[in-house]
Amino acid sequence: LAVGSHSLTAVYSGDTNDPRPWLEAFAAGVGSPLELRFLRLFEQHGFHPEKQVPVSSAEGQPPISIADFAVPSRRLAIYVDGASFHVGARLRRDRIIRNRLREGSPRWNVVELRASDLTRGVALVQELANR
Repeated sequence: LAVGSHSLTAVYSGDTNDPRPWLEAFAAGVGSPLELRFLRLFEQHGFHPEKQVPVSSAEGQPPISIADFAVPSRRLAIYVDGASFHVGARLRRDRIIRNRLREGSPRWNVVELRASDLTRGVALVQELANR
């Protein structure tokens, strides 16, 4: 239905024009709806990493990245990568940063998660909790 020079469209689940999933994620302290899905999975199975953690490649140095989740006491940094965002120059930049963390002093154990990892459920959470 057209109204003036604008048209009305229905909002459906996953609509990129719908800010609600993003607002819900931000309210929970994470950076995206996908991160929120991982947060809920972690919470459901008793794993409580810190959210949005600045990480540096060397002790006493400024952060080079913000890990989506981390357990700093165990040097575990978790990144959640959406397929549509994590391409091209962003992908290359993230590889460099994450390799610097893996090779740092002290080294970080860097885990990269994709949406498909959600299907691993409790097995994924147990793996992360035991790293």
